[in-house]
Amino acid sequence: MSGSRTEFSKAVRRAAWYRAGGECEMILEGGICCGCPLTPGKHAYDHVIPDQMGGEPTLENCQCLCTPCHTEKTRQDVADIAKAKRRQDQHLGIRRPARMQGRGFQKFAPQCSATRGCSKTEIAYKRDR
Repeated sequence: MSGSRTEFSKAVRRAAWYRAGGECEMILEGGICCGCPLTPGKHAYDHVIPDQMGGEPTLENCQCLCTPCHTEKTRQDVADIAKAKRRQDQHLGIRRPARMQGRGFQKFAPQCSATRGCSKTEIAYKRDR
């Protein structure tokens, strides 16, 4: 999995636009195409196989998507990439760092109240702090 993002070249984007015929290429459930009309400049060129999962910036891996389809596919891609990273970390034996345990709250002498007086040791204890 690479760390840098690769964009499609102008030639690939141009060819993908003509291949799509001005319609969204997202394949929905049931195998039908979205077919939403695309407005030039208001659509996305998306990797079929996400770039971070080894997808190449080629015409075969490029699809023209309308904004709602692109948003939904990106949401799913992000979840899939995170899951792949978790599996890779598990395979490599990488774990989350252990949480450090704090000392907790500092213990103070009991508070004085109007109904209970303070002893001299409690007053000295408070002055030392």
